Amino acid sequence: MYQGKDWLISSTVVGGINFIALDNSVEYAQKEQVEFFKNQIERGLPIIVLCHIPVYGPPSDFIATFGHPGMDSISWSNQTEKVKTYYEPVFNNPHSNELLDILQSSGIVVAVLTGHSHEDKVQATSGYVHYTTAAASLGGYRSFSFYPMSSVEAP
Repeated sequence: MYQGKDWLISSTVVGGINFIALDNSVEYAQKEQVEFFKNQIERGLPIIVLCHIPVYGPPSDFIATFGHPGMDSISWSNQTEKVKTYYEPVFNNPHSNELLDILQSSGIVVAVLTGHSHEDKVQATSGYVHYTTAAASLGGYRSFSFYPMSSVEAP
């Protein structure tokens, strides 16, 4: 995907689908990523987002965040103050919250593909489907086929 492009954000259009790579390994979105994503939305193409750490948004049992490995409300309530203090900026990051809002409301984000948590999971969220793939070292992989919208027949 990157092919010498910016490691933080990149976009490649394949077959009319805009594949956007967002590096979220720092556990929160950055202003440059939000601005880049807004510009990509304006292109009007269907979008598939690729990032390492799962992107949790409602209606998830996890606290909504861009890039935290996942913390449900029960786990959060059981954390020490040291852990809560460390992660509080992650959960309240304005750029992360804005990016999550855009992902959910754009109407053209088809899917978000992630790894990191090493679990095989599919979750319908508000606006898109989130796929997490199990660890490749354990044989985890996911195969996708993409078809033009005109070839999809209504049930």
